[in-house]
Amino acid sequence: MTSNDYVFLTHRLIWLNPLLGNVDYQPLTQGMQAALPFVDDFLPVHNLASLEQLARHLNQLSPEAAVTATPDAPRGHLGANPTFRHPLWER
Repeated sequence: MTSNDYVFLTHRLIWLNPLLGNVDYQPLTQGMQAALPFVDDFLPVHNLASLEQLARHLNQLSPEAAVTATPDAPRGHLGANPTFRHPLWER
């Protein structure tokens, strides 16, 4: 198997970011731009309320909803339902 042949099989890739608690945050770094297509849930974890929201979100996920991604077809291109949203990104 070469590095181009690998496939990721996960139920869901969840990226927790304390910076998402700031309305001015934007994922502009090259690393975040490269990672986001493979992330199903990009969620804030900056206070107790965000941790409670994370718990509610995790309880709502279906255990059967496995997602497969390859370097050529990241999760966002496979019909996944990503949650990475930011109030300012909709503008």
